[in-house]
Amino acid sequence: MSIHNLKQDLAREKRNLDRDLAELRLLQQPEESFTLEQISDYTGYTRERIRFIEKQALRKLHTKLNDVLVQERFDPIR
Repeated sequence: MSIHNLKQDLAREKRNLDRDLAELRLLQQPEESFTLEQISDYTGYTRERIRFIEKQALRKLHTKLNDVLVQERFDPIR
């Protein structure tokens, strides 16, 4: 498998997961939260993979929030 094919496969996996998580979000009630196991069952990914993706997403969100705060001249969150 070439690097190009691997990149394509990873991009396809991310699109599929994004779609699955968006669908799951639409099914969710405002006061409801899903467990890692429920998300895993719905998406077909392991709980550890979901946990890893969640951690990455939170890290990105934190970084973007810090960037906005710096632009607005607030002290960054630590």
